[in-house]
Amino acid sequence: METESALERAYRRLLLAYPRRYRRERGTEILTTLLDAARPGQRRPAARDALDLVLGGLRRRLAVPRGPLPGLAATLVALLAAVATAAGAGWVSWRTTATTPDLAAARAAVDSAIARPPVRDPLHYDQPFDLAGEGRFDPASARIGYSYAVPPSAIPAEVAAARDRLAAAGWEVTPVRDDGGLLDFWAARDGTIVHIGGYPLDPGASEPLWADVHTRAPGWFAPLVLAGAGAGALAGWLCAGWALRRCRRDDGRLRPVVVVFGGLGLLAGVPVLLSTAYHGVAATAAGGWSTMDAMFPAVALSRAQPLSLFAGAWLLVAALAAALPPRPGRGVQPWRLGLWSAATAHLAFAGAWCFVVALYLTRLATSGGDRQGMLGGAYDPKDLVPFGVGPLNPFAWGYSLVSLLFLLGFLASPGLLGLSVPLLVASRRTVTPAAGRTAWRVLLVAAATALALPLMTATPLGRDALTWWLD
Repeated sequence: METESALERAYRRLLLAYPRRYRRERGTEILTTLLDAARPGQRRPAARDALDLVLGGLRRRLAVPRGPLPGLAATLVALLAAVATAAGAGWVSWRTTATTPDLAAARAAVDSAIARPPVRDPLHYDQPFDLAGEGRFDPASARIGYSYAVPPSAIPAEVAAARDRLAAAGWEVTPVRDDGGLLDFWAARDGTIVHIGGYPLDPGASEPLWADVHTRAPGWFAPLVLAGAGAGALAGWLCAGWALRRCRRDDGRLRPVVVVFGGLGLLAGVPVLLSTAYHGVAATAAGGWSTMDAMFPAVALSRAQPLSLFAGAWLLVAALAAALPPRPGRGVQPWRLGLWSAATAHLAFAGAWCFVVALYLTRLATSGGDRQGMLGGAYDPKDLVPFGVGPLNPFAWGYSLVSLLFLLGFLASPGLLGLSVPLLVASRRTVTPAAGRTAWRVLLVAAATALALPLMTATPLGRDALTWWLD
């Protein structure tokens, strides 16, 4: 009995690789089969059985419900999670390891390149979102900047002379590049990287020649971001599969609230993924791949605000809804929840549109009817945000939410009819008067706004409000 107990405990530990629900339904059967097949006196699982249990559990955990839509949803969630974790890993790594070049070494480097004193004290910069590094030398984002007052006409000669001096001093240098009015080159030696450039076509510049000094970025930075992306993709796929399995009802259909909020999250997440792809390609195309270019997921998330925030929030709501235990009943509550969820989405789009138009008319009235000024940017809607637009201002978050709902109101609201119309048709004879008829009628009225919003946006008033709000 002691031998069998030890073997049973070992098999139970291996069965932890399977999801809890699967263990509850099939665990006893699998365990009994394995124990019956064990040899007399066997104390440990055979390597083949252990590997089969672990791989089988992973397959179950990684599985998503069959069908193209669940697979597409899980893929999008995995990609969004990969972008988010890569951005987080890059941001935390940059915050904890950013080092500014030594001031004395930086001054010695620029003095050996430019035979004139800088016009002011050096400035310290650290802008990891610039993504403009030289792939050959891998500069870090932190830098010390020097400026020089020279005539713009002398910039080509000054830049060429600086390159020649550094090359003669044993620095590894790149050719001088002419990039749309900017003449610049890079140089590196012993972990110090210098970037020198100027603007010969800008006669109004008071300090057209400049030099930036960097250190070399740590080599582990990009692999750490890649590892974060891989971990995020795996976690996103697992969470999506769990949520999709969890939210299925006994009849195989998904809970409507999960479909609504999950669909909104994925809809908002698609532009985030496109932004990520764009910034990744742009970072590689500008000077080749550099270590700090691994920050491009964080750049994409920041540029895609507030869509990235709303995508994460809506997907989180969908996951929380999937985690709720199903309510016992006769099928009425899920229909009512789906009807109210779809109606809320439609009414939120319509409410944001009406709010923006009302603000436009109010602002137009207070400006004395200055329509040209309204459309020309003289009355920026951001000026109406209390305490200004900033990342820590809750009023700015509200402005971003209204902007998103306003845009989605006439762009994506008609697409939401693809969910609302089947809900209305399928639930028409299913919901009871007490529980769902009110929700059904509200959704019927709310769905009409999906057709009205594009038409109203095409009117002169709608076009003016759109132009003013997006200024």
